[in-house]
Amino acid sequence: MAKKTNKFIGALVVLLIILPILTPILSMIGILLMWWRTKWSRKVKIILTFIGIILCVIYFSATFVFYSQNRPFVISGNSMAPNYKSGSYYLSNNYSPSIQLKRGDVIILKGLGGVSNPLDKRVIGLPGDKIMLNNGDVYLNGEKLTENYVTGKTYPGNFLKDGQEITIPKNNYFVMGDNRMYSSDSREWGFVLQANITNILTTCYLNCK
Repeated sequence: MAKKTNKFIGALVVLLIILPILTPILSMIGILLMWWRTKWSRKVKIILTFIGIILCVIYFSATFVFYSQNRPFVISGNSMAPNYKSGSYYLSNNYSPSIQLKRGDVIILKGLGGVSNPLDKRVIGLPGDKIMLNNGDVYLNGEKLTENYVTGKTYPGNFLKDGQEITIPKNNYFVMGDNRMYSSDSREWGFVLQANITNILTTCYLNCK
């Protein structure tokens, strides 16, 4: 999946992070000033107070819905360079087994391969695919895979040897980093269980390339 960059989304995310703190404070200040400093009728003040409360409820509901479906994620390290720069901030959709992953999706995994922090890797093989590495290239179901996003050759690891073809089991995926020389991935520690996938990267919103 190609990386998306959107300045509007970035501004929106920053606002959604800041406003939950400021909104109730500013709303309360505004309501108190209205009651103490204006000569409006009591009826008007009650109506405006009610409208302010309703708008706060709508705002908090929208914020809750947004964060129930999206999570911020910071790229750490160079295993996905140069496509995903270390220090860049992304939105990520929450993953569930009902979502159909595609080859090329960049996903976030629970700590694997002895790493405690979440990892971001690209989906290369889906359940049922046959994958093989040969002389620095990736072969998927017998066909050489074109990977324009890759930096460097794809060398084998402890799990997948050169010239060895393996079939990806059900509910498992084969993932690799784009920067193949500096990525610890399925070549080393094997298939990724569906249960280890937490999110799918979508939009870069801060410190983008």
